[in-house]
Amino acid sequence: MTFAEPPLHLGNVAVDRYDHRKGNDDYTQAGDLYWLMTSDEQERLVKNIVNSLSQARQDIQMRQLCHFFRADVSYGMRIAKGLGINIDPAMFQAPVQQPVGV
Repeated sequence: MTFAEPPLHLGNVAVDRYDHRKGNDDYTQAGDLYWLMTSDEQERLVKNIVNSLSQARQDIQMRQLCHFFRADVSYGMRIAKGLGINIDPAMFQAPVQQPVGV
């Protein structure tokens, strides 16, 4: 293999990769966006999601509900209600810390 330029010698350098998940999560931005919407926009979003998810198997619906609840509890509750899935509100009385990336 030939190089157009000679290789760059950096000396004694430690190299590591950037962990894009460290200090971030996949849900906060989605929850914040939900609350930036007007109530009409929220209603349309929930209806669109419910209409799409209503065609899926229940195990898929439950898996997706976990994502909506992680973004925002009321967002998840509205989608669950639209799908006819009863969620016990007592489950949300004590906040649960979820490790990033789980």
